[in-house]
Amino acid sequence: MQLIGFLIVFPMLAALLLLVIRANAARNAIAYASAAIIAVVTLFVFGTNLGTEAVYFEFSSGAIDIICTLISIAIGVIIIGYAVRYRNIITLVLGIAQLAASLVFEFAFAHGVEVEAGLYMDSLSLIMAFIIGIVGSGICIYAIGYMEDFQAEHADERDRRPVFFAIMFLFLGAMFAIVFSNNMSWMFTAWEITTVCSFLLIGYTKTEEAIRNAFRQIIMNILGGIAFIGALYYCAIGLQTLSFAEFLQIGTLAPVMVVLPVTCLAFAGMTKAAQMPFHTWLLGAMVAPTPTSALLHSSTMVKAGVFMLVKLAPVLNVCWIPSLMTVLVGAITFCLCSFMAISQSNAKRVLAYSTIANLGLITACARRGYRRSRLGGHLPHHLPRYRQVPAVPVRRYCRTSHRQPRHREHGPAVRPHAPSGAPHDAGHHDHVRRPLRHAHLQVGNPGLLRGNPAGCASGSACLRFCRNLHVLGQVAR
Repeated sequence: MQLIGFLIVFPMLAALLLLVIRANAARNAIAYASAAIIAVVTLFVFGTNLGTEAVYFEFSSGAIDIICTLISIAIGVIIIGYAVRYRNIITLVLGIAQLAASLVFEFAFAHGVEVEAGLYMDSLSLIMAFIIGIVGSGICIYAIGYMEDFQAEHADERDRRPVFFAIMFLFLGAMFAIVFSNNMSWMFTAWEITTVCSFLLIGYTKTEEAIRNAFRQIIMNILGGIAFIGALYYCAIGLQTLSFAEFLQIGTLAPVMVVLPVTCLAFAGMTKAAQMPFHTWLLGAMVAPTPTSALLHSSTMVKAGVFMLVKLAPVLNVCWIPSLMTVLVGAITFCLCSFMAISQSNAKRVLAYSTIANLGLITACARRGYRRSRLGGHLPHHLPRYRQVPAVPVRRYCRTSHRQPRHREHGPAVRPHAPSGAPHDAGHHDHVRRPLRHAHLQVGNPGLLRGNPAGCASGSACLRFCRNLHVLGQVAR
């Protein structure tokens, strides 16, 4: 339990140091060291505990409850402050509503419900922690050099890199809190921290487009946050528990009792995972610096959404209303965004749409449990490409072999896949196409032949779409 607490608290302490220290060399050293420590501890926790059954740690603290209440107030003040500053009425109304709902819940209902096992660990949380700790810390290291070049290109602007790195490490700590928290109130606080962090990162450049996309993101995710609060109200009042494990047990035994909170939590997960019609906020996140896009797409934010959906799998299997909602929304998002990814000419939009499409596939498969939901399955497809987008892909063509396969006894040449006893056509040239090692080379890529830099990504998205249709069909059955 100590290491789990370390993974939650240490990134937040590192964020505080990065926010205070302004010296460039000292800040870089702290970022390198903190990222390395997070990665090493994550590997140790993952390697020593993977495959174990779910473990719940008896841990509850009134001090942490007070801290979470103060954080909720701070988040509401930040949202309302930015809404007033930029005169965004919708964000202002939603921010006030969420802050009021949070305060009423904390002071009127949450204090009477105690969760003895505040932290837990299972294989799914360990896999998520591995993604957060390894990929997230790697992105933080990559951001050090990137932001130096970024600041050099914007030398006339004030250096706000301390805020940038503080937000990134705070993001990692909040994600660890989401993954390991069994207390739903603590989970909600970390959930809202990720919402505000992504809002600040998307609007980092403070251009008109960045501000507009940042507000689009926070409006959509506040809707999910309000749905999350609704689920907390129901659990505290109707079920008398804020333990996620107890909530799942009640849901599997009495599905009718948890239809409403499960629907609210699934809605919150789909907004966080950028499912249609809330996918536009993830497209808008592309205006942020590249480390922000990589962090949001690969190890944070959207992963929190699909993580919530996969955690709800035991209840989704017995509650058909939220289950039908997730399957339909995920399937529609997967199909439409796959076609959109194929049709794009901009490489970054190809990556964004293919990310959303794969998230849609995970969402549609979530009710089958994490062993079949392919959680994180699209991660390797996207993370390396954020550094490869500006590069023009190398043209590769399929070769045709004129060699004829023979039996091991060196007998006469035969045509592959020919029916047994079929007559051989003497007039037919026995040119046999050699099977290629990589299937994606066999896919036609007209965008590449036209000199389109996004051609490779489009072809890859097309292949993944065809490959995943079979998986989606199995889930539907």
